Amino acid sequence: MTTTVQPTLFQDILAAQRKAPPLSPTDPYTTWEDGTVRYEDRLVIPEGDLRVQILRECHDDPLAGHPGQNGTYRLLKRYVYWKGMKKDVEKYVRSCEACARGKHKKHKPYAPLKPLAPPNRPWASISIDFIEELPDSNGYNSILVVVDCFTKMAHFIPTKTTLDAPGLARTLFEHVFSKHGTPEDIVSD
Repeated sequence: MTTTVQPTLFQDILAAQRKAPPLSPTDPYTTWEDGTVRYEDRLVIPEGDLRVQILRECHDDPLAGHPGQNGTYRLLKRYVYWKGMKKDVEKYVRSCEACARGKHKKHKPYAPLKPLAPPNRPWASISIDFIEELPDSNGYNSILVVVDCFTKMAHFIPTKTTLDAPGLARTLFEHVFSKHGTPEDIVSD
């Protein structure tokens, strides 16, 4: 496998490798016939400004398109190597102003929204929600809000924040279902 690098950048890397301190026998690097020092077929980049220049070319170039931390690292590790390269890439990308301005979504796309079917009669579809953490009033500290989706008529029922599912069902039966009948569907968050 051969490495393709721009000729002037390649010359800069060679010059930097020649100026770098000599390799220790325990280093896992290899010197090739062309005089380059490599690690697993990748050019070894000595410390210095050359690393920043390479980061800039792999990340900021219009053809690269600011590929983010993982993308930049994948581009770099094809051809070059230095100890701590992944951390240097992360630091460089975090400092990139263009990336900070145009952050892309890091989550899966949301599922398409499916609107609810409009109800065909009053109280066929209701929505329920709580207004919580209110000051105590006659032993209650929460309000259950029940809204008819057809007429927008609402019931405001005083409750407690400790209300559980059986208590909610009992409250709905007492205050809503007894007056309007059982709805076809209930919407809640």
